[in-house]
Amino acid sequence: IGSGVQIGATALACIVLSVMGMLSPASRGSLIGAGVSLFFFFGVIGGYYSGRLYRTFKGMAWKRAAFLTSTLYPGLISSTCFVLNFLLWHAGSSGAVPFSYMCALLAFWVCVSLPLVFIGFFFGFRKQPYEYSVRTNKIPRPIPSQLWYMRTGPSMLLAGIFTFWSCIYRALLHLLRDMGESNIHTVLIPVPGVCYLGDMLR
Repeated sequence: IGSGVQIGATALACIVLSVMGMLSPASRGSLIGAGVSLFFFFGVIGGYYSGRLYRTFKGMAWKRAAFLTSTLYPGLISSTCFVLNFLLWHAGSSGAVPFSYMCALLAFWVCVSLPLVFIGFFFGFRKQPYEYSVRTNKIPRPIPSQLWYMRTGPSMLLAGIFTFWSCIYRALLHLLRDMGESNIHTVLIPVPGVCYLGDMLR
């Protein structure tokens, strides 16, 4: 929860700064640099919400939970980026991030984001827990049987079929438009398969 709040606050701040004209798309890397910096500084917000929710669930090991909040998601993302960057170094690509910059990001994460998450978690854990909007009844009641289309399998099928057919429709629309305009069109699904699925839509 804390990392999600942190990402949401970072995205909102980046959008606001872009709308205000402080982050220009002409300056290369300004949006990514601002996003990474804001993500580190918004660690206090992520720690606060994570600590308050942890208190609501009656957790006791708040230091361990704060450490996991500050390291789990950023550690996964940064290790993935480091591995990909290492592969770029190995290939001799000019798009690889210098090693000194990666070390600076790691130091910034450990020295700034980690303490801010702990500070936010500490204050969030000391606040009153969230109150549930409903109370759980201690007397069990029978759960009525569900209709066939409310079960897990049919619900998943019905939810997925609309997005699948809309993607097929869009692919077929672009394919036929490009064929009509004599453009070259490449699709992941072979052309006869798309035409067959499009024929089924009629």
